[in-house]
Amino acid sequence: MSIAEIRSGFQAFLARLQIWLDKLTSYDYLDLIEPYLLPIVVVFSAILGVATSLKKYSIIAFFVASLPVLITFLFGLLNSLQFAPIILFFASAFLPLYIPTGTESVIVDSLILTGVFIAFWILRMMIVDKKIHLKKSPVNFPALGFIVVVPISLVWSLIFRDPLVRTWGSFIFVQAAETIVMILLPASMLLVANIVEDLKPLKYIVVLFIFAGVIGYVYDIRYDLHIQSLFAMVGLEIKTGGLFTLWLVCLSIGFAIYDQKLSGPTRLFLLLLAGIWIYYRFWRNITWMTGWMPSLVALFVLIFMRSKKLILVLLVLFLLLVATNFNFFMNAFFAEEAESGSTRLMAWSTNLGLSFKHFLLGTGPGGYAAYYMTYLPNNAMATHNNYLDVIAQTGIIGIVFYLFMFFKLVTVGFSLCKRTRGRNDFVDAMAHATFAGLIGCIVAMGFGDWMIPFPYTQGIAAYDYIVYSWLFLGSMLALDKLFPASTEVIEDGDGLSSDERLDDLLPLSD
Repeated sequence: MSIAEIRSGFQAFLARLQIWLDKLTSYDYLDLIEPYLLPIVVVFSAILGVATSLKKYSIIAFFVASLPVLITFLFGLLNSLQFAPIILFFASAFLPLYIPTGTESVIVDSLILTGVFIAFWILRMMIVDKKIHLKKSPVNFPALGFIVVVPISLVWSLIFRDPLVRTWGSFIFVQAAETIVMILLPASMLLVANIVEDLKPLKYIVVLFIFAGVIGYVYDIRYDLHIQSLFAMVGLEIKTGGLFTLWLVCLSIGFAIYDQKLSGPTRLFLLLLAGIWIYYRFWRNITWMTGWMPSLVALFVLIFMRSKKLILVLLVLFLLLVATNFNFFMNAFFAEEAESGSTRLMAWSTNLGLSFKHFLLGTGPGGYAAYYMTYLPNNAMATHNNYLDVIAQTGIIGIVFYLFMFFKLVTVGFSLCKRTRGRNDFVDAMAHATFAGLIGCIVAMGFGDWMIPFPYTQGIAAYDYIVYSWLFLGSMLALDKLFPASTEVIEDGDGLSSDERLDDLLPLSD
């Protein structure tokens, strides 16, 4: 079979698939269901009344009889899906809910909610929009390409796995879970980019995250304050891991220096909040490089884009800080170097050696752990590097899509900042904050698995705080669609212009 015949057959398959999708989305499902909603509710209510009296089946009966209410709620969600990012942020930051798997990993609520919202997003396109589509964006192609490559790499790794590689009972389930995580994270970015229709959800996201920053700092020092029992009593657990500090600093500093419509007390509050977190991560936890380096890089980006003179002043102050505390910084540097510097280089070298042997599609999601335990049991060190992890798991094809995706994110974000510069409002601040956060993410990926968690380091549960970054990147893409090159002002869903002050949502105001 020639290449031309293969290409022709593939094009014919895509044409038939498009015809099937068009036919599937041509039905008006709401009109089909609506006449039967009332009889269904009556029948299921009768079932509920009878079956719940039987103790043995009461729980099952309650669930079955509640289906009409659940379906009605879900149909309502179809019409207000743009508020899904707010729910995701709240669940990720505040709700310590998870499903045990019988292993050390758990399935967190934010992971489940992401899958549910993406499923309903697709359903809304089929039922309401009558077509499956994405808003035009240069990020779509590489993001979708990476999403497609991930499951292909899993199948490829199972078929072409070295015959001598030993696996264990839960390994295939871990690989399947990692595949889902690697798909849902970039998919959550596309979800936000496509369902946000006005600024209101983005404003609530910012306020919610700043609130999490306030409560999260108290939560992190709860043992110092001797209030750990209070958090345990109410069951509150704030997810401040990963790049939480990066995004908190970007939002706080970004809105303090770019949104001139905020009141003085509000801007001062944001500066103090950012300063507290920078001090906490940089001064008290300096050996954890990922905790402060991406935040400082993003801070320099924010200030550099605001004022070239101010960045020089900041650099001078930083050098003075280092000079006056030279011994402290040198001790911290040597401590970090002794703990992970040399071992990190060894891990990178080992991983690259394995990746070269599986360069096309890698060893599959989480796959190189089995190779390490078989061939390198005494030197099985994780890379703590997202770029090398992606190469090892999805090969050269996966890393090309991944790097191309972030390249396009940078071009979109930089263009957005150029278009919104000088507005001095929420849009200006949000554009620069998310762009600076993107640069911080690119730096952070060189020091850990902070954008895609490896299952045997941070684990699947890290999805809770890793999804922050992808949701904010999706917010940047949504802002890019809301404010194209020819648009100056857009109205919120409530008829409020983008110049509406964030003070209306924050507790501090004039």
